[in-house]
Amino acid sequence: MQAQGVDDFVTSAIALACQAPPSALVAHASLVDINVDSLALASVVGQVEAVYSIEFDPEQIMKMLYSSTVGEVIETVRQVLAGRS
Repeated sequence: MQAQGVDDFVTSAIALACQAPPSALVAHASLVDINVDSLALASVVGQVEAVYSIEFDPEQIMKMLYSSTVGEVIETVRQVLAGRS
């Protein structure tokens, strides 16, 4: 699985959840600044689980909820996907 594809998917899912253009979301974009709340992240988690046929454990979900940036959320998804290989 290519990292860029995962990055693009997660970025698009976050953009959809917070109604922002994906082009405006860079890795260092603050989740607070783009109005991503826990419900938006729950939506992102559900989309990632459905598309990549994975299930995040509670610790991984909490890590995403405490993320400060788009890049931190992407990195958590990458780590989970890398661990299932």
